[in-house]
Parts: sequence; structure tokens; C-alpha cells
Amino acid sequence: MPKWTQVNVAEWMPDQPPLNNPGAITAKNCIPAANAYRPLSASVTFSVATGTSNDDYIRGAISVRDNADTVRTFCGDAKDLYEISATGWDIVSVSAGAYSGTATPELWRFAEWGDTLIATNFNNTPQQLDLSGSTFGIMAGSPPRARYVATIRDFVAFANIHENSTAKPRTVRWSAFNNANDWTASVRTQSDSQELFEGGYITGIVAQSFGQGEIGVIFQERAITLMTYVGPPLIFRFDQVDTRRGTRIPNSIIRYAHQIYYIGEDDFYVFEGGQSRSLGAEKVVRHFYNTLDTNFIERITATVDAARKIIIWSYPSKSSTEEAHPDKLIIFHWITGRWTEAEVQAESLFTYLTPGKTLDELDSISTDLDALPYSLDSKLWKGGSMDMAAFDRNHRLYTFSGIPLDATIDMTEVRAGPGRLIEVTNLRPLIEGAGTTSIAQVGHRMSQDASPTWTTTATANASGEVNVRIHSRFARVRLKATGTWKHIQGVDMYISERGIR
Repeated sequence: MPKWTQVNVAEWMPDQPPLNNPGAITAKNCIPAANAYRPLSASVTFSVATGTSNDDYIRGAISVRDNADTVRTFCGDAKDLYEISATGWDIVSVSAGAYSGTATPELWRFAEWGDTLIATNFNNTPQQLDLSGSTFGIMAGSPPRARYVATIRDFVAFANIHENSTAKPRTVRWSAFNNANDWTASVRTQSDSQELFEGGYITGIVAQSFGQGEIGVIFQERAITLMTYVGPPLIFRFDQVDTRRGTRIPNSIIRYAHQIYYIGEDDFYVFEGGQSRSLGAEKVVRHFYNTLDTNFIERITATVDAARKIIIWSYPSKSSTEEAHPDKLIIFHWITGRWTEAEVQAESLFTYLTPGKTLDELDSISTDLDALPYSLDSKLWKGGSMDMAAFDRNHRLYTFSGIPLDATIDMTEVRAGPGRLIEVTNLRPLIEGAGTTSIAQVGHRMSQDASPTWTTTATANASGEVNVRIHSRFARVRLKATGTWKHIQGVDMYISERGIR
């Protein structure tokens, strides 16, 4: 007898085969939730372009507050550092075009030191900006060139350094106690350095507390080491706590609360102080590495959305229309441990603090108030709101604040009993939200060695149903949600079984 069968959405698990997959085969342009998928908002351009040339890209960005509670946002390319202003982007380099590195993959990393912002990109002497001023200058005290920087307790620490005409990729170098401009090694001032002899090159350094006081977490290619302050004469103690895991992807490292997330050689991980825990094994790892263009892993960036409890990594795929340019997102929801992906161009993801704008300053966005991307009472114009942001291929800053992206979910594949065919004659997409257009189609195949043939896409009628008719051994439903949808929960399928003639 024909009957309605409800098929609920489940965890996206592209690493599993379509048949008997306990989750979804596809979950695109959406965010995971416990019993549904939620919208990922489209990008909305927030600024004009920086002065970055077409053959370059944004190589790092940060938002900070100064002592006057003013939000300031900076970014950098190979030649210059920029700050967003009421009219666009101002060059705040030590001098215009001062920096080198267009032909290298080196990126800018930033660290706050009180009311000072420190920037380093390895190719050039570290830069610093007094946030009461407007222009970066060369950092005093002759610090080493460095790839990575962090503020750890009362010290500025550089890692993977170059000093005295020698590359030292396994060395951490830190400043004097409470003095970012004193780099002369001394037990009295506590400035010193440490080489890590095992675990490979250093690929990142992060300040973290794990609820027990701030320490440094040093990522290497094949290890993770804790840097704990003990005072003179040792100053810092170095303990290698994970000898199996590390990362070759520096900008995959993203900190939130007492966790540090990163992409390892074989999986996505979270480090919580003692060891790394796997997040994507047998779920998304094979899919990710099969789509990643591994020639450009330095272009991977990450950010966190605390409100929606998600970590997002942007990466360049093998199918990117522009070589090396990031064109995909992979999204982790840490509450449920679930994943999704999105097709979004994001040149450099970062956590963004929205600046306040006056009515006159809104002219830099649009001279037509009706054409503004947000309403005038939006908190975005008030400043200080934490948000995810990125830069597009034209080097314009954008936020994920638009209408929901059109989402696609491929449900798990169902089949008839042995010696039988499955017949599907009707669908009811379970997609919630006023202003939603629900679209469905069925993929069907007679054998597992065949690719599915898809019915024509059809929009749900006034009764919320999509009429289809297929006879096959295997069938799966593809749901698409457009408009102002809120939740995708699954589909009702009108199913019967037939014998094979």
C-alpha cells in the first residue's frame, strides 16, 4: 500500500556512501542545527575597494578598539597596510608602498599590545601603530622579522623568525617583561628565545588560558607545545603536549573561549589544553581534501561566529574559476558537532567589529538611502557589533548580513526491498518560513554503479506538494530553499513498492 513516509534531514556526511548514509549527502549554503538546517546569509558589501592591485590579495585583517572606545579596522596586502575610514581605505604604512613580498605567500599577522597594534609579515621588520595615531612605524628595539606574533601575559612573542641574517623557523623570541620595544636578551629584563628541536617548523602561536591562566600555545608541523611563564631564570617553560598532531596550515588556527580549532594533516581538530580531538573523521575530511587545492593552503583563513556557534574556514577549491582564489566555505557547528559547506568567495575571513557611521559618512556606502544594504536603525551603523567579515575578489570588505542564500540539501538514499522497485509519486518539502519557495526533485538509479538521473526541478504548489513519478531501485530527494526561509527539516515522500516485470 502507498504511504507517506517522513525523511528528516540529518548530519551532513559526504564521506559516507549515498545508500544507507545516516546523514545528508549534500548540505550547501546553510548552517547546521540540531534537527534542521538554518540559513547562511548572503554577503553584503560594506566598503569600497582597498588599493590592492589585481595580482595581489588581502593578506590579513583585524578589528580592534582603542582606549577611546573607537573601533578601528586594518588590513594589508604585499605593499601596504590600510585602515577603513568614512570615505574608504587610507594607507597607513610607514610610507606608501613601503613593504615587499608580492611574489611570496607571506601574510600579515597582528597582535594587540595595550593601545598599540603590532603587525608582522616576515618579509619586513615588524611594524607598530600607536592607536592614538594614524600611521604604522618600524617597531623599536630591533625585533626579529617573524611570521607569527602573539601577546602572552606581559610579553610580545614572535615565532618562526629571521634574525642576524639567519632563518630560525623553529624559534620563539619574546620581548622584555612589560616592554614591547626591548629585545636584548637579558635575565634582568626577561627577554630571551627558545628553539624547539622536535616537531618541525613553527606554524602559529596563540595566547590561551584554558581556564588556568594565560599561556602560549605553539603550533608546529607535527606537534603542539605549551609555553608557560615561570619567571627568571628560565622565564618560560616549554612542554610538548601533543607529539602526533600539528598543522601545516597556519591561518586555519582559530581561537574561541577555551578551545583552539585548526586543520591538521588528516582531519579538523580542536585543542583543549592537553590533546587534540578529531572533529571530521568519517564525516567531511575526505570530501574536504578531495576538493581542496593543496597548492594554495596559505590562502585558507578562518573566523568564528559566537552567536551562531560556528567556525568557518574559507579555502580555494580545485574547481575555483580563478587559480588560488578561495571560493568555498566549510562550516562547523560546535554545539552539535555538525558540518555544512557553502559556495562563497572569501579572500580573507576575519572577526569584524562594526564601526559607527554618521549620516554623512553613509555616502561612502551609497548616496541613495534607499539603496543602503541595511536599514538606518540597524545596529551595524552604531558600531561595536562583532560579526564575521571577509574581502571579495575586488578587495571590498563585506559582511554576512544579507538575505538567506539559496540552500540545497540532498537527503539520504532510500531503496525498495530485494526484488522490488520503489515508486515515488509525491513530495512535501518540510521547509519553514514566510516568503519561502520550496523546490524539489528526485534522483533515481537502478544500480549502485550508476549515477542518479534527476527529475525536473519543480516548485511546491499551493498545498505544499511537488508531483513526481519515478520507478527505480534507489531514490533520493534534493531540496532547494530560496527566499526568506528559516528551517529545512526534511521531506514527506509518498512511496509504494512494485514488483519487477
